[in-house]
Amino acid sequence: METESPTQGTDDASLAVESTADGAGGAPQQGSDPQRGGGGLSKLYGVIEFVISFALMLGVVAVLRTFLIEPFTIPSGSMIPTIQKGDSLYVEKVSTSGDDFVPEVGQVYTFTSPTDPTETLIKRVIAVQGQTIDLRDGDVYIDGVKLDEPYVHGQLTEAMNNTKGITYPYTIPDGCFWAMGDNRGNSSDSRVFGPVQISSITGHAFYRYWPIFRSTETVTVDFGAFEFTFDPLDLNIGSLDYT
Repeated sequence: METESPTQGTDDASLAVESTADGAGGAPQQGSDPQRGGGGLSKLYGVIEFVISFALMLGVVAVLRTFLIEPFTIPSGSMIPTIQKGDSLYVEKVSTSGDDFVPEVGQVYTFTSPTDPTETLIKRVIAVQGQTIDLRDGDVYIDGVKLDEPYVHGQLTEAMNNTKGITYPYTIPDGCFWAMGDNRGNSSDSRVFGPVQISSITGHAFYRYWPIFRSTETVTVDFGAFEFTFDPLDLNIGSLDYT
């Protein structure tokens, strides 16, 4: 899924110490320099305020990353062409919270790897609990209906060797979902490690902030004298359509 407090001044007069000699009319004795003492305390207060402000800032960032939004940089190509290796994107966590949350089929989510709890994966949800998935002739079928998957750009979806003993057609167990990468020929996903617990989902990928533009995209705005082609910056391309 970056506060500054004003420096509090010190009343130097209140810090000055003045003493008088015994007897009436005695002259004041020379004490410490009030400006020098007050300036030191002022600097100390400034340092303390900076440390407190910095700690508060870190606390706010931690809260944002834990409960609201978190940035990610993608290290692999399993979601090509939707997400390229090295892309940076935001993942929001609000919509995925709650005990009754069920991921939306067709959306891209991050989740804790079922094979390595220290690793976070990003894949597209293809089916959820109670649905039956089948892989036939390079196509994906959900409940007997072939999926229209434009984001795979014609790649075939083949079954893979897995350690779960999964055969197709396969019905997704309660509390689970089926995830696959858009780069079907180069993605280790549910075809390998099986269905994933919904509770392992950590966020919904919704916005790519880097790179800002990608020349391979074909969204064009016509300004009359010239056309401007740009990336729509949106990973939310809608749910899967049945054909």
